[in-house]
Amino acid sequence: MRWVSAAVPVDTDDATTPAAMVTARFTWRDHRGDRHESQGHIYLPELLRDDPTAKVPLVYHAGYELPLAAALPHLAQGRALATPASTGEAPEENPLVRGPNLDLALLHLVRDLPFVDDRRVLITGPSAGGYMALMLATGAFPLAGVSALAPLVSLPHLGEHARAHADGLLDGVPAPALTELVLPFERLLAEEYGPDRLTWLRHSPVAHLSSITAPALAVFSTADLIIPYADGPRALLDALDAAEVVELAPPPDVPLLDRVAEGVIPPATPISLPPRADDPAWTVAIVDEGGPLPWVYHTRASVVVDPESFHRRRLAAPLGVEQLTAAKLDILLSRYDGREWLADGYTHLDSPEVERADVLRGLRTYRAESPEHEARFQELYGALPPERRTLDLDLDGVR
Repeated sequence: MRWVSAAVPVDTDDATTPAAMVTARFTWRDHRGDRHESQGHIYLPELLRDDPTAKVPLVYHAGYELPLAAALPHLAQGRALATPASTGEAPEENPLVRGPNLDLALLHLVRDLPFVDDRRVLITGPSAGGYMALMLATGAFPLAGVSALAPLVSLPHLGEHARAHADGLLDGVPAPALTELVLPFERLLAEEYGPDRLTWLRHSPVAHLSSITAPALAVFSTADLIIPYADGPRALLDALDAAEVVELAPPPDVPLLDRVAEGVIPPATPISLPPRADDPAWTVAIVDEGGPLPWVYHTRASVVVDPESFHRRRLAAPLGVEQLTAAKLDILLSRYDGREWLADGYTHLDSPEVERADVLRGLRTYRAESPEHEARFQELYGALPPERRTLDLDLDGVR
């Protein structure tokens, strides 16, 4: 089931950024194959009110619902913003445990909407939403880029972290991040995927980095207790062939979260990324705050790295020819043929007709970018054995 409402105006409390919202309802299957119904919200910029035939960039906020107030800066830039509706606060509803299938289904639905500029689609997300953003980027094609803020990149590393702190203590002191998040997540992931750490790895971004072919930004803090340095930036950098590392520091006089009154969370101070003209395949930004402390979750200081400069560059840039690789094409053809590719024995494909349409849409978008893009497709597709060249030539126009 896929249903999209008409656009309705929403009250933004900001006269300079009028907006409308579309509600999407859709059916998706979890990794066991059980069906569920969920909702997503798509916030629309003013341009679409003035010109309903226009096409606009899409930012997909993965994992968690993004409140309207946080979506307004994207709308002010003329972008549409899509986000899953909240599924609840319980640990088992967390994107890390829920897995990628809900977001995959919603992303497929939204990319098919007539106002989306398929050349300018970017995925972003924080924390478990960062994990989700990277997981979506393994199969999504093409993308302007992907940004992940404090993402978990390896589920086996999370398991090791939980076992090392099974008592919920860090240096003998109770650590809420461990007792509230890390330990419950480890237990729930064991219920979902069993004890086999290879299965955990197959459900981790670090196992699929060669499939993330759009420029990527990953942001970490050295003080993160949910995702310690060894489990986040170190694990990612060890698995990457190459990455540009950007070292950042909190601005002076920013409040430290362990030194404010209990229950008081000061507004996060943004940290800007250094200016640049273009982006490498991977940028790994690390905020140096010292090591983890018992009362820290993701950051010690009340800061957040602002990915907006990365988003602007990526949404303005042409699609890189290098986005289509032999590994990426293999995944696209597996999706087209209805063959599970992410993890053996688990369901991660959308319905066959949706998968086929999404693959064909992405290949058409890529091939239309330039003669060089078309030549890259022809070269990679033509090099496949006949049994892998399964695209329907009569129906999809692939030569």
